[in-house]
Amino acid sequence: MKRGEMRQGNLKPVLAVVVAVLGLLLGPKADANADANAQQLSDVGVGPPEGTITVVMTGLRNNQGVVRVALFGSPETYNNDHNVGMGSFRKVVVPVVHNQAVASFSEMPYGDYAVKAFHDENNSGKFVVGTFGRPKVEYGYSNDARAAFGPPPFRRAKFTLAQPNLSVQIESQTKCKKGK
Repeated sequence: MKRGEMRQGNLKPVLAVVVAVLGLLLGPKADANADANAQQLSDVGVGPPEGTITVVMTGLRNNQGVVRVALFGSPETYNNDHNVGMGSFRKVVVPVVHNQAVASFSEMPYGDYAVKAFHDENNSGKFVVGTFGRPKVEYGYSNDARAAFGPPPFRRAKFTLAQPNLSVQIESQTKCKKGK
């Protein structure tokens, strides 16, 4: 080995030590400054604006079971949830009372969202479909976006939370009659 050269195998431990030393020297001060800044902002009530989204699903044919409501914050998660709310920002299960269900999502950052909901009469947790993928459950989307060969795109179901309280109404949809 020539003077000034270092074997590649010896380089990793040296870099690890350098990174550790820098972290010890800079870390506590950087962390303290970040904590102090965060505390100052919270003391004066400054932070990202938040609100409450209340989802009301109406027109349900009975009071059996529950309604499963999923709130999505991006087209990617909305499009890949497999009809069970996978990847949703938040999801809740609410009772059906007087043929409607009400779900509330509090402390939501302002922004764009979309809702998918379905009436799970037997509380199975499954979005049941029949022949040719036609739903056998009542379902709905924000903006009352209509489904045709699958859920409507995020852009049609999207709404914007930009105020402290927002109510989203969803009218129940169904493609198959009960028992079919």
